[in-house]
Amino acid sequence: MGLYLISAFILLSFIAWFFWQMEYNLQRDLIYAKMRQNAGEISATLTQAHMHGKNLDITRLKAKKGYRLGLYDVDKSPIITEITHTIPFAQKSYQRENHLGVVDTSVLGHMGVDYVVVEERLFSAAIGGFTKKVILVFLALFALISLVGYHLAKLFIKPIHAEREKLNQFIKDSTHELNTPITALLMSTSSPNLTSEKNIQRIKLSAKRVSELYEDLTYLFLREKEQPTTLLAFDEVLKEQIAYLQAFADKKSIMIVPDIENFDFLMDKESAVRLINNLISNAIKYSEQSDKIEITLKNGKLIVKDSGIGIEEEKLKDIFERFYRATSTSGGFGIGLDMVRTITKNYAIMIEVKSELGVGTTFVLTFPKKG
Repeated sequence: MGLYLISAFILLSFIAWFFWQMEYNLQRDLIYAKMRQNAGEISATLTQAHMHGKNLDITRLKAKKGYRLGLYDVDKSPIITEITHTIPFAQKSYQRENHLGVVDTSVLGHMGVDYVVVEERLFSAAIGGFTKKVILVFLALFALISLVGYHLAKLFIKPIHAEREKLNQFIKDSTHELNTPITALLMSTSSPNLTSEKNIQRIKLSAKRVSELYEDLTYLFLREKEQPTTLLAFDEVLKEQIAYLQAFADKKSIMIVPDIENFDFLMDKESAVRLINNLISNAIKYSEQSDKIEITLKNGKLIVKDSGIGIEEEKLKDIFERFYRATSTSGGFGIGLDMVRTITKNYAIMIEVKSELGVGTTFVLTFPKKG
């Protein structure tokens, strides 16, 4: 904002200065022209009177309103004059203390006058008034530009501020999300009955959760962009991940119902794991106790359908944004679906989401046909 205002101020200053200078020169040249005309008329009057032998009282000659007149002989001595300072007779026009003057020598000694000098009294006041107008217009334009700049700055900063808020929320969520399994691990390892089945199960779940968080963050932020791809048995990876995540589902008594057929796809395994893992773990996370999750892989389509809390329709367009969370009722970083979107985009997989609040959510991934 400061750079914008300084740049605008400098630019406006240059424009105002050039405009003022042009108007100054224009007004000065206009006044010079009017004074030369007035001086020429007086010289013509003196010449005609002398040539026609008319009696002319030169002491009664006057310049036009706003001008001062001076008549001088060949020795540059005043015959009559309203001008009190020294005249630069060698100059056809001159400027002194913001007053303009012209010297006319066309009278050629008629009626004893060799120099007709006309000096104005209005230029300084005219330029002063114009200068005030330029300053007022400059200030008004600068105020307008500042106001527009302020609103534009707010408009431009708004998305940055929103991203900053999301990042702050991500840090808070990550701290909370990591704290839960770490606390469980610490409690389990300090338990007097360390080898009990329940304690071992809690340690496994907590370790798995920390591992999942680490894998997600590593994939998103530290993974190399380009990874070698192979013809992957996608159905086998899917079965492995269902078995891996079954422990989380069992904790909430959620039944996972798979319907999987053989399917190969050209893809790196880590991307497939993160894609499947995020979809299924989200379904588990946002499902209620004893719900059911249906996972279908048929005809080049992967469908993950849960009967959980669902997503509001107006929030569906934002669920793939990084750090966005449609609800605060469950944990998470808000990076899982962003990762899903990135992977599907990289492998030209079409993704659709259908959801109804209180009914459930269905993710449909349509893989491109083999060329």
